Amino acid sequence: MYLGKPGSLYRLGIATFVRRLTIMLVSFGLLCHFPLGEIYTSLFEAELHPVIFWICITTSTSAGLEQILPWMFYHKAIGVSTFFLFVEGRAASPSVSKVLESIPGVKVIYRTRDLEEQQAKSRIWNETWLSSFFYKPCNYELFVKQSLNMEMAIVMARDSGMDWIIHLDTDELLHPAGAREYSLSRLLLDVPKNVDMESSVESDNIKEPFTE
Repeated sequence: MYLGKPGSLYRLGIATFVRRLTIMLVSFGLLCHFPLGEIYTSLFEAELHPVIFWICITTSTSAGLEQILPWMFYHKAIGVSTFFLFVEGRAASPSVSKVLESIPGVKVIYRTRDLEEQQAKSRIWNETWLSSFFYKPCNYELFVKQSLNMEMAIVMARDSGMDWIIHLDTDELLHPAGAREYSLSRLLLDVPKNVDMESSVESDNIKEPFTE
């Protein structure tokens, strides 16, 4: 079964059973007032939490370092170890992609002709629930592209030994509400082994995600 809804969290390798997760997915407009050099350096440091689950994030982005680096640092701080970044636009420029490729645990995937040819053969094109989005501009095209990228990221995550994969935009934060030390792994310990969880937005009025 295809799992590709944006803003979602999935356990890999089990039958699908979707229910709400007490994780708050917060949309935010990140105005970076942090020293990017310090954030970049911190991404090389040891994990802040003991590894209970191997957790990765995948995203499709055209953002710059001022948005991507703080976003990565935040999620690494709560327990994410690996990032699969499908980049284009500004994110694919040499000045940005070179920095991203140098960070441990980051896999940068470019939108090349080979990638598009591979995705053209995807089973997603046979999904009736997605068919109304095909061959349309703007957000329709973006949603299809995200779905195709997510399908590839699931395979990459399984091959990399990940336990969970999160599909998240770079203007969104995952908040492990109620977890000790804000550890995403500790929160996921409470998830029954036969359950595949999906997060959903609980609040959309957050203005300052790092303080509220």
